[in-house]
Amino acid sequence: MKGLDVLLLYMLQQLNGERTVSSCYHILTGRKSTQAIQDAELFGFSAFYGLLQDLSRHDYDRTVSCLSLAGYLSRQEKDRFLVTKAARSGLKQQLTNLRFFERAFKWKQTGRTMQDIRRFWGRFQLLGQVISYYLAGAARYQPAISDMHIQIWVKSFWKGIKDKHHFAREWVHSLTQHLSEFDDDLLAHLLLDRLSGYKVAGYTYKQLEHRYGIPEVFVRIYTLQAAATLYMLSQKRATLFTRLTEENRREEAGLMQSALETYRLLRRGHTLEEIANLRGLKQSTIEDHVIDIAIHNPDFDYRQFISDDVMKAVRQVSKRLQTKRIRPIKEHLPDDISYFQIRLALVKGEEHETGEPQGNDELRGGKG
Repeated sequence: MKGLDVLLLYMLQQLNGERTVSSCYHILTGRKSTQAIQDAELFGFSAFYGLLQDLSRHDYDRTVSCLSLAGYLSRQEKDRFLVTKAARSGLKQQLTNLRFFERAFKWKQTGRTMQDIRRFWGRFQLLGQVISYYLAGAARYQPAISDMHIQIWVKSFWKGIKDKHHFAREWVHSLTQHLSEFDDDLLAHLLLDRLSGYKVAGYTYKQLEHRYGIPEVFVRIYTLQAAATLYMLSQKRATLFTRLTEENRREEAGLMQSALETYRLLRRGHTLEEIANLRGLKQSTIEDHVIDIAIHNPDFDYRQFISDDVMKAVRQVSKRLQTKRIRPIKEHLPDDISYFQIRLALVKGEEHETGEPQGNDELRGGKG
């Protein structure tokens, strides 16, 4: 099986028929919709969100068709698929060989969001390139990172460094020290191999696929997890890299404009009903915004909307029914627990906070 085949089977196994096959496509291509963002968090796919932004719908649908024709998928109602029993053992072996569960969820240990990790990684790559060109005495270069927000941040940060030669020496020292602390040599190599500098071009993902014999889509996942490892190490002991994470703690990072406006009103003490009236929106839309805020900001106090007892009750019902579909969960809970609270409990569930996505028992070797 190809890398995308394996990842898609894993994702569909996790969905267990609770979403259509299109949901995986929207997550992988980074569709900026409330549903895609919330599903990525709910099913433990945050590390895959926007992973394959250039994936065409034609190629994706062809992959699904091939998996179905091979007997790996069985179609259910409304374009929903289940992974067949025949495919599961092969999938489990593939994921084991790739050390998937050891490597793919390291970002959860940081206590931050995947957006924080991506921002940190972009700044790290670009600043490393700036330092390399500075030491070589070269002023002109093509930025390795195209994100304008990251470019502006790095330009401002670098301009504020007074002793640039000293900073560059400390940068190299810190990187060498942290790489020696990695507990996975592959992740350390991936992190280094992706860096660009003066007369040095970082390896492409396709080149790394051939270099290490790992499917490109998993190279992409693991490279981000390498960045997450570096992020964690920079937090344990203050180094130069710690400064790249400081701005990551902005409360408003990652929110779309409408959700951002709702968040600002929340911080002024307005209730959800008041915000809906002020903005001329349905309260359900404001509730969507709160879910987005809870996903993007780990420090957000979502417990003002839900008690620990309700959180626990929702998770217990979800686990007992083996579903994350809102309606059947609601039917097994007291009437005073709202749909909004159920959604909030699911996206902030304890299992996802610890990086253990539900439904992995069989794939990880448990009884399932």
